Amino acid sequence: MRPEVPHAGLNAVGSMHLLKDGRRMLVRPVSERDLPGILEHFRPTPPGRLSEGAARAYGELKAWLHVTTPGAYMLAGWVDDNLAGVVYFRDGPVSLPRRVMSFTTFKWLARKLFTWPARDVGQLLMWGFRRSLHRLAGLFRLSGRSATTIDSTAPYIHAHAGLITDVFTVPVLRGLGVAKALLAAAEAVLRERGATRVALYVASDNEPAFRLYEARGYGVVAVCGAPGAHHFLMVKELPSIGTATNT
Repeated sequence: MRPEVPHAGLNAVGSMHLLKDGRRMLVRPVSERDLPGILEHFRPTPPGRLSEGAARAYGELKAWLHVTTPGAYMLAGWVDDNLAGVVYFRDGPVSLPRRVMSFTTFKWLARKLFTWPARDVGQLLMWGFRRSLHRLAGLFRLSGRSATTIDSTAPYIHAHAGLITDVFTVPVLRGLGVAKALLAAAEAVLRERGATRVALYVASDNEPAFRLYEARGYGVVAVCGAPGAHHFLMVKELPSIGTATNT
């Protein structure tokens, strides 16, 4: 029988967080049965241009992989049994397609490949291939010097670093501390799994997100992307387990 909580070791009950309006938010791991409802509110969008159908397939695939792939995680916040926000993250720089997937994931993916339109599947595969080539050839600019991509052994990303890839708050709850609580929960999971630092990307023009991450202790270590579409790579050092933290 498939367990309802996908990741062994994660607290099935979750943790409670107090929002600025006095309400409490439950943060817990996302299960497979949660995904349809969550994807109605938030579907990760790929960097680059994809058709609407291919982009929807990407969002569905990314969500499923974060729920079923070892070392990848998805937490959701709930207020009065309604979705408040989600966070996607993984416990290292290795990309999801290069991780060992579960048999359940392979069965799901095989079924989806026959239900998604062939044109969308082809476009998604080509997009992934181009992204792989871009990672091999791309360079980050770090303090005027060249640094290798995030998938390499760059000094700020290593085997003991976690990576947060998506943070989303339901629009009506923005400004109440939902994203802050989700980040704190993700960081706690990564600490338990031995991570000593956590990294994330933020668009250079996303000032609210940048301020949030900066307040949480993240600092910019690299700038990447084409002119006019820059992203900051931000990193935070995590205290060892047993050290008091401010959330």
